[in-house]
Amino acid sequence: MEDKRLYIRVRGKVLGPFGLHELISLRDRGQFRRFHEVSEDRRTWVTASSLAEIFPLNGGSSSEQRRENDESVALATGGAQATESSVPLSQPTAEWFYIDTSENRQGPVLAERLLALRESGGVEDSTPVWKPGMAEWTEFGSVPGLASSSPKRLMSEDKADWGRVRTGTTLVLIGVFTAVGTGFLAGLIALLELNGTGQIAASLAMFFGFVACLTGFAAQAMATVGFGFCVAAPAKSTGRGLAAITLILGIACSMLSLVLLIVMLTTGLVNPEKSNPFAEPATAEAAAGILIVLDVLAFLLWVAKPFFFQFFLRTVALDLKNRPLARNLVYLIVFYGIATLFLLIFFFIPFFYPRFWLLADIPGGKGKFLALLGLLMITISFYLAWLVWYIVVLFMVRRTLAPYPVRA
Repeated sequence: MEDKRLYIRVRGKVLGPFGLHELISLRDRGQFRRFHEVSEDRRTWVTASSLAEIFPLNGGSSSEQRRENDESVALATGGAQATESSVPLSQPTAEWFYIDTSENRQGPVLAERLLALRESGGVEDSTPVWKPGMAEWTEFGSVPGLASSSPKRLMSEDKADWGRVRTGTTLVLIGVFTAVGTGFLAGLIALLELNGTGQIAASLAMFFGFVACLTGFAAQAMATVGFGFCVAAPAKSTGRGLAAITLILGIACSMLSLVLLIVMLTTGLVNPEKSNPFAEPATAEAAAGILIVLDVLAFLLWVAKPFFFQFFLRTVALDLKNRPLARNLVYLIVFYGIATLFLLIFFFIPFFYPRFWLLADIPGGKGKFLALLGLLMITISFYLAWLVWYIVVLFMVRRTLAPYPVRA
């Protein structure tokens, strides 16, 4: 066989050809085993165990024979994966096997892939791992080469904390959908007040106003509870402070919503049989001033909440090394700033100060009305576009956090 040169097939790739001394050298380094496939013409392939010059039938130490037999048995149990388990000769060695959470053997994989699985939580310190040359399966955390290289950012308590963040994101998402329903109710109320006449229309408007207050408060409360879960992010997360600020803003918004609900329940705003103190001339002006202050405060809190929460979500994406999601959140924050600016200039300020627009002094109502309507439609379109994008991003964050369920 001195002049014979053989090819070796590894993972469908053909390497070589190699001479006898080269093959022996590869065998001695543990890179060429009996279960590899060899060929002289690259058409007919046989196992390397048939090469008596390199793998004598009765040669070699008993420990070496036992080790190779163990490797062959372990790889054979993988069925079709046996050929793919061949160790590359000129590439990083994909020789690690591990037992997943379903007690199934996986592999072979590169050491880098195993470390990545450890970082993402797919492999634990207690996960059994094995590679050719090891006498038996060993826990990941007990393998010196792997344990020393493994990132230490996903301890079990960290995974539980990320699971709470995912729960918080889910609650915020539910709160957003509830708020969308409140918006539809508000639109229905506006239609009834503009087009409806008579006692029935007034009663329906008051009823839907009451329901809108209930759903509005429920949306605020749901989102606030979600912010509370997000505060439980892992201690190493850089976004815990942002989550805490968002929680404080959420509590303040929930309290204002509760005040509005109580006012509507205890005054004639929703119940005509009750007296309405705001209708008295002596208190009407003061009440209007208080309501304006509360509305301004509620608007500012309502606008600030998503800002801080979106920044928090960006830190979550960065902590989990999901840079595309983090970049998406940057674009979303910028777009939210634009939508908020339009909302402030073309909706909120004119609502309290109609003469803020110079258009208010233009003679003739039709052109002014069309101009204002156009600006309002642009504003609403910007905000709705942000809202849809925001919901999509929340779903993306939940998917990113999917490997970290809350554990009892």
